[in-house]
Amino acid sequence: MRKELSEDVWLIVDEDDYFIDWCHENAVGSFLNCGRNKDGNVVHVYTLHSAMHKGKMCPHFRNGNRASGFEDNLTRTDYCKVVSLNRDKLSRWARTHHGDFSNCSSCLNLP
Repeated sequence: MRKELSEDVWLIVDEDDYFIDWCHENAVGSFLNCGRNKDGNVVHVYTLHSAMHKGKMCPHFRNGNRASGFEDNLTRTDYCKVVSLNRDKLSRWARTHHGDFSNCSSCLNLP
């Protein structure tokens, strides 16, 4: 499921392949790793990440032991992703709806 949450801010649920493709196609974008309920609604925002860093997705989501090279529950089970090409809009959405969150120390290019 893909759903626009606000202008330029999208929710991705149960679509791991789409999420991985989005990151590769939108390398300058950002995403929030979020917890979700069984209906796919965001219930908690954990961390802000860069879509790509140094040509790869964040190491938190890669898994060399899996055939795909990624974790198997990126947008499934208890997780979903909220994505945007506009980091300010993404951060504003998260703070407005779910409070504070942390920035990833592994992939986020801080100003």
